[in-house]
Amino acid sequence: NWNDYVYVPGYACGFYTYPYTLTLTVKAPLTITTTTLPGAPATNAYSTSLSASGGTPGYTFSLASGTLPPGLTLTPGGTLSGTPSTSGTWSFTAKVTDAAAGTAAQALSITITPALSISTVSLPTASYSAGYAQGLSASGGTPGYSWSIISGSLPAGLSLSAATITGTPTAPGNFAFTVKAIDSSSPTPQSATTALT
Repeated sequence: NWNDYVYVPGYACGFYTYPYTLTLTVKAPLTITTTTLPGAPATNAYSTSLSASGGTPGYTFSLASGTLPPGLTLTPGGTLSGTPSTSGTWSFTAKVTDAAAGTAAQALSITITPALSISTVSLPTASYSAGYAQGLSASGGTPGYSWSIISGSLPAGLSLSAATITGTPTAPGNFAFTVKAIDSSSPTPQSATTALT
């Protein structure tokens, strides 16, 4: 409210009060609300988004400092995507600029794990009619591997269960086959194959 002094001829002088309503908007401070990022295996397609709030909507994201994993890029819209090629932990600072030129920053990191590979490159010889057990092994990717034979065949009497070839061979000979390992990466699992005899 404010007061005006009004003079009207023939009337007493005095103050008159006129009400007036004002609105004050207090904006929330601009912040990047993303504080952690999911990891990913190398050679696997990756995509995630950064988010911001407060300030004046109309956000533009950029890399303020540090280094993204090789193969990944950050778009102005906040999408971090690509196919990482190198394992390791990568630290960087993301920056957001709002429509009123306000800025905010957030330190982030991404851990890229090694790509899935099958460690077993050969198998010990099995003896006819003797019990046999040999495990298969893999590394990298996201542990929790499933195994299968995708071509060729095991000797009669042997089978692949989980990650172990077991049984008792019932026929002599040389047998070639290819095994495949699939990891537990989500949403797209990695796979690797190797030929064995």
